[in-house]
Amino acid sequence: MKKNKKKSNKDDLFIYGAYTKIVENEKHYTVLQSKYKTQAAYWLLIIFAAIGIIFSAEESIPIDRMLSVIIICFIGIIGNCFFWYEDIIIQEKFLNINHFEATKLEKKYTWLPQVHHQHLCFSHKTMLKSKNIFYVGSNTILFLILEFALFTYLIQYNVGFSIAFVTIGVVIFLYFSRLMFVKAFTNELSVLEAMLHARKR
Repeated sequence: MKKNKKKSNKDDLFIYGAYTKIVENEKHYTVLQSKYKTQAAYWLLIIFAAIGIIFSAEESIPIDRMLSVIIICFIGIIGNCFFWYEDIIIQEKFLNINHFEATKLEKKYTWLPQVHHQHLCFSHKTMLKSKNIFYVGSNTILFLILEFALFTYLIQYNVGFSIAFVTIGVVIFLYFSRLMFVKAFTNELSVLEAMLHARKR
């Protein structure tokens, strides 16, 4: 009887240790995601600073200022997409894997804190949406500046030509913004379905 009790206690300690390790892993990936968002914010500030330097410089630069702004904003959007991919696609996937394993343990051992089940029910999708909005919002700001600079640069050659280019740019941007949301939620959906399936079993 005592041996069985000791074995049960050891098993519980092992299970709790595994659960604690998973929670630590989740914290690790959450911290990494926060760092990527911080770097993305700094990146946005660097882009704004570069644009400010172009317009505040007293000496003339080799290329047109508006063309410089277009190039800088385009580089800014590409850089921001890199941070988005690393944060929302790569790190979020690792976070979800740990979340999934914690959910399975909570389902199997009901004496564990049911934190992940509650998170799955109430705030998981909302959090992903807010994470995505951060990057799409940053890209939208850069895109609006880029479109204004593009229109200003092209209008000196042909009004119709500039309007056509701006319109095409808006369509492409809206398409890629939608693609960012779809990619993020598709990536998330596979893990969420697995979590819900494990929860119902």
